[in-house]
Amino acid sequence: MTPGRTRHIVAAVALGAVLLGACGGGSGPKLSIAAFKRKANTECQSLKAASDAFQKAQSPTAEGKAVARYMRTAADRLRMLVRRVDELVPPDELAADVDSLLGVLSDYADGIDHLASTVKVGERFQDVLQKNAPTVNRLNKLATRAFNLVGTLGLVGCVLPG
Repeated sequence: MTPGRTRHIVAAVALGAVLLGACGGGSGPKLSIAAFKRKANTECQSLKAASDAFQKAQSPTAEGKAVARYMRTAADRLRMLVRRVDELVPPDELAADVDSLLGVLSDYADGIDHLASTVKVGERFQDVLQKNAPTVNRLNKLATRAFNLVGTLGLVGCVLPG
């Protein structure tokens, strides 16, 4: 597994919203573009917790159950963020892209959970990536799509510096 693949996965975890590909689930009024971006970017600040958990999974001292636990924590934090973003009602101009982002990242969180479910006693993060190359490749493709959507939407708060 190359460092680039690992970096790509980490970057995706540091990005945006996850769960249920249905955007605009909120019951309030549609937000303006500026209001939606402001609120979504504010919610994205909570991604640091997901990114921190994912970084802990990659620690050279983490193995087995600890790696799996950190990965699941990262996926759970992302799902919590998606629920919050899903409560926002984007303007019609952004709705399709928001829907796509939530769907892509929902799939991403599911992939992280799948990787976590394969962790065996004594395995480190890199071991998990190596034995799950097809899942890692799929996650990398999802990460690329997510980055593109985040850029299109202008959700700069959803990308942590890395």
